[in-house]
Amino acid sequence: MKEKALDYLSYDKILNTDLIQQIVRYDAEILYAEEDGVLVRNGGMYYISTESHKTCEKLVPLMGDDPYFTAHNDYEVETISRLTGRKWEIRICYHAVYEGEKMPLPYEHEIRMLDTSYLRFVRDTYKTFGDDKYISERLTNGDLFGAFDESGEIMGFCGHHDDGILGMLEVLPMHRGKGVAKQLMTYLINMDIENGYIPYSQIYITNEVSKALHRKLGFTLSRTPVYWNVQN
Repeated sequence: MKEKALDYLSYDKILNTDLIQQIVRYDAEILYAEEDGVLVRNGGMYYISTESHKTCEKLVPLMGDDPYFTAHNDYEVETISRLTGRKWEIRICYHAVYEGEKMPLPYEHEIRMLDTSYLRFVRDTYKTFGDDKYISERLTNGDLFGAFDESGEIMGFCGHHDDGILGMLEVLPMHRGKGVAKQLMTYLINMDIENGYIPYSQIYITNEVSKALHRKLGFTLSRTPVYWNVQN
């Protein structure tokens, strides 16, 4: 099934990067893989990519009554909602994928792994996603890295989400324009490449600053977005 799944997803490797990485990097459970679509599950998240409403309707029963999902076509969101009778807040993002080589790392600032002593700081600074438990898990797992100035004060941080996506990037206002974001992203891109992973991010469709940063770093953005639901 893995070969079938990867063959189907190859029609748009940028859009389907998350699905591909879930299969290759995390050995996610493949629930369906045929020439008309793919459905995988990793932990509590379902990832679905189909060629039509008809295929999506066929796969929704495999996702349960209130699934947490990432969809790769807008009609999949409507179909899942209609068949489950559920409504969610939907986040819409572009995939940004880096397919190049390791990059020279600027050494303007010291970068080091953050530990749980930074929980309150990260939680107070990063408002986009995740509660205290989620942030604590990222810190415990060594997924967050900070950039520090010459006096040892933290300037910003970046890391990996629990599904391997690059993100959680925040630079304190007084330190913006100093190359902190570029250095943090470069550090994590190189880390992913060293570990044999494809670096990729999800960018909210309205976040022009993040799009510009990713393009500057050599990422390719997906032509169409992905959709993931926020469970209440």
